[in-house]
Amino acid sequence: MKPQLLILLALLQMVLPEAQSQSTRIPMDLRMEPTTIATLVAYTLELTESELPHYSAIIYNRDRTIKARGRYVLENKKWLEDGHFVFFHGNGTVESEGFFDRGIKVGEWRRFDAKGIEKVPRYYDPEAAEQLRALQKPVTPRQ
Repeated sequence: MKPQLLILLALLQMVLPEAQSQSTRIPMDLRMEPTTIATLVAYTLELTESELPHYSAIIYNRDRTIKARGRYVLENKKWLEDGHFVFFHGNGTVESEGFFDRGIKVGEWRRFDAKGIEKVPRYYDPEAAEQLRALQKPVTPRQ
């Protein structure tokens, strides 16, 4: 193989993984809503393109420990949790895990205390999610 081709292949191997793993970082407040106000930033949402339309997500605390892992989807210019999510306590143990459907918790969510002892799970009715979603749609004022 020609030396120029070997050099090109080596450069591509160094550049392509970096390009593929580019991520979007979004500052978030205590409610885990996007914010542009620096003093309100409590978390950072890091999104990496995965199986479109979904993006792999890691939510970091200020100290860069992981608060949550899951998937997001972009809908109407808003990032919504969508799919399996795991939230963590500050000590790294699982706090809760379950599923989101376009920004709303659905089904059974398992919960744990900071020592890893399971708490009573919570159940979120998937049918109620559609009703909540309908309530969240902006109402256009009458003219």
